[in-house]
Amino acid sequence: MSWIADLDMCASAGILEFDAPAYIHGTKPRYYGHPDFPTIPGELPPIKEQPKKDEFKPSGDPAFNNPKWKKWLFGALVIGAAAFGLYKIPAIKNKLSSINLGGLKNIPSQIWDGIKSGWNKFVGLFKKGPTPTP
Repeated sequence: MSWIADLDMCASAGILEFDAPAYIHGTKPRYYGHPDFPTIPGELPPIKEQPKKDEFKPSGDPAFNNPKWKKWLFGALVIGAAAFGLYKIPAIKNKLSSINLGGLKNIPSQIWDGIKSGWNKFVGLFKKGPTPTP
């Protein structure tokens, strides 16, 4: 239904005494009083039953309704903004410039050496040692 039909229904039911849509539009009224419209029933449609208690029933978390690309884009923007903000702080900028990046080349070999020594210790637990002679 449209708002015009709704106001006409209010006039037909006796709530309004005039043509409200014509008054809103500033045009000549179509009727005065409480006309019986053939397209509008004499009775109003039933109203939904009111709840017994006041409660809020959420329809779901709106954060789960966002597509993944929006979540990734938002995360990238937040991380980029945080990095840019931290870079603009002079104390942090000075510390970042004093970091020596030459030691980063040795990190993969140190990790590999740690893995090898850990594996050798693990395998050493299961090797049989020399049996004692009686």
